[in-house]
Amino acid sequence: MKLSSTRCAWLFSLMAFSAFGSNFMDLADQRTEPLLIRILNHPFVQTLANGTLKVENYRYYKQQDRLYSTRYADVLSALSIRTHNVTVKKFLTKAAIDSLEYGATGSEHDSQQCPSCQAYSDFELSSAFFSFAVGLSAMTPCYTVYERVADWMLQHPVSDNPYQSWMDAWSSSDFKNSVQEIRAIMNQEALKVDLSVWDRMLEAYALAVRYEWQFFNSAWNLAKWEPTNE
Repeated sequence: MKLSSTRCAWLFSLMAFSAFGSNFMDLADQRTEPLLIRILNHPFVQTLANGTLKVENYRYYKQQDRLYSTRYADVLSALSIRTHNVTVKKFLTKAAIDSLEYGATGSEHDSQQCPSCQAYSDFELSSAFFSFAVGLSAMTPCYTVYERVADWMLQHPVSDNPYQSWMDAWSSSDFKNSVQEIRAIMNQEALKVDLSVWDRMLEAYALAVRYEWQFFNSAWNLAKWEPTNE
C-alpha cells in the first residue's frame, strides 16, 4: 500500500518526536544545518569575518538591525503575555526591553525595513499570535544563528578586524547564557504540545533560519523596495 506524502510526513515527524523526545532543539539544529552552512558561507558573513566588508554594507546592516530589533521587541512582548511561567515571562520581558533599547539607538532616517526584513518581522509577529509554541520557534533563531556565526568567526580570527566588537558581543558569556536559556525553554515547551503543533514549531524555526540568511543577503546587496509607478 502506498503512503500519501502527508502520511509519510506525519510518520517521519512521529519517529523524530520519539527519537529526540525532550530535546527538540537537537532536531531543529539537525534540520537547519544545511541552512546554517549557507549562512556561514555567505559573502556578507565571510567578509565580516575577515574584516573586508564595506562600510556601507555594514551601515546598512546596522540600520536594518535596529529596525528589526524594535519590531522584535513587539514579538517578545506578545509572547510574554501568553505564558504564566514566571521565569519564562521574565526572560521574554527583559529581552523585549533590551531589544527596544537597542532599536532606539537608530537615527531618524532609519524609517523603513527592507522587503525581506519586513517579511521576517511580520512572520515572527503572526507566529506569536498563532500560538505561544510556534511564536517561540520563530523568534529563537535570532539567538541561535547569531551564536553560531559568532563562534565560527572566532575560530577564524583576523588581526585588527574592524568588526571585532560585533563578534565579541554575540559570543559574550551573557549572550551565550541567553541562548542556553531560550533553548531550554524551547525544549520544555515542545513537551507540552501535540504532534501537529510540534511539527509547526519545526517549520517555523526552519523558516526563521531562512529569513536570517535573507537578512544577511539583503545587507550584502543593499536591497531596497522597487519603485512603483504612481
